[in-house]
Amino acid sequence: MAGQRLAQQYGREASEPEKVPLSVAMSAGLAECFHCFPEHVPLDAKPCKVLVGGTWIDGFLLEWRRGADSRWKGLVNYGWKTERRVSLKDQSELRPDTDKR
Repeated sequence: MAGQRLAQQYGREASEPEKVPLSVAMSAGLAECFHCFPEHVPLDAKPCKVLVGGTWIDGFLLEWRRGADSRWKGLVNYGWKTERRVSLKDQSELRPDTDKR
């Protein structure tokens, strides 16, 4: 999914993603998907959607924090263009990722 969005951003096309078990992909000589298995993301991180630049993108909620303004902030890890970012987002910029449950 992330690969398709990235291809579209650069005016290119990508084939439809195909879900296969990680063991099958690795036996074919492929590595983990950079966007699905980012480095340094704990196993208990929750999939979520993060609002970035007016677009909801896939991310991982690492932890919740209460801000000085009494609003919840989420520390999230998400893919942006060709890199991973970790940032603190307001509760209004986060929502559950119902596709990954």
